[in-house]
Amino acid sequence: MNIIKSFSLFLLFSVFACCGISSASQLSSELRGDFFQGSVIFASVKGASASAEAFAELDGRIFSLSNINGVLMGGISLPLDAAEGSHRIVFTVSDGGTKSSFERSVNIKPKAYGTQHLRITESQLASYDDPQSDIDNDAILDALKKCSDNIRWEKSFIRPVDGRVSTLFGLKRFYNDDPEPEFHKGVDIAGYTGKKIVAPQNGIVLMAKNDLLLHGGTVVISHGRGIGTIYLHLDSVAVSEGQHVRQGEVIGFMGEKGVSTAPHLHWAAYAGGYPINPWLLMNLPASWLGK
Repeated sequence: MNIIKSFSLFLLFSVFACCGISSASQLSSELRGDFFQGSVIFASVKGASASAEAFAELDGRIFSLSNINGVLMGGISLPLDAAEGSHRIVFTVSDGGTKSSFERSVNIKPKAYGTQHLRITESQLASYDDPQSDIDNDAILDALKKCSDNIRWEKSFIRPVDGRVSTLFGLKRFYNDDPEPEFHKGVDIAGYTGKKIVAPQNGIVLMAKNDLLLHGGTVVISHGRGIGTIYLHLDSVAVSEGQHVRQGEVIGFMGEKGVSTAPHLHWAAYAGGYPINPWLLMNLPASWLGK
């Protein structure tokens, strides 16, 4: 895992304020991650007060940072189709009536995820064209935008279920004869109907639905720091919206509801509302734990 640190930001600032001017040189930042397409940057900013608010911007996408005991933390996703090379991340911190900005450069590396060709039935294909599928997908994305802040993480994420990984994250998926692929935005873990699915990290349930058109039983969990996870094709849901869950707690049971060819869990992770490889959450930096 690469580490980029900066403790003197005199040359990397653009400062502005509505009620005063704050020097960005008092802030220090740390970026940890692998910096390839589809990965996540674990960002931390120190030097602000416990009441400060902040966000980061990368290629026009905004990522809110959570204030965890005075440290500003947030996950910044790198798109699966991000352009290779240098990109700027601009951090903006509002603290005590002042607003400070500084920028960091990151080098995004390419990553080949492969392709997959699937044959599905005409009725399954029609489900993708049904307006209800768009409504359901929008509801899931809207739920992800409500990620909470102060959720304590004591250790890295765990797998939500054991089993064979049948489909990897990031594959370019072609359905039938459609020439336009879709990125597979999660991992599929095969198993049997009724197998327990557990929360991989502490969090709050943002959505709990039993029968979405494409996805069947669906659970969305906020873990704080901009990180949310999704669980699809569940046979049944064992949690309710607004419920606090602990790592390892049962949230549902594997199934094949919705558009699915066999019992499995589709597990997806998002940072700031954008997809990331969920396996990367199983190796968190020490600075993100125990807060």
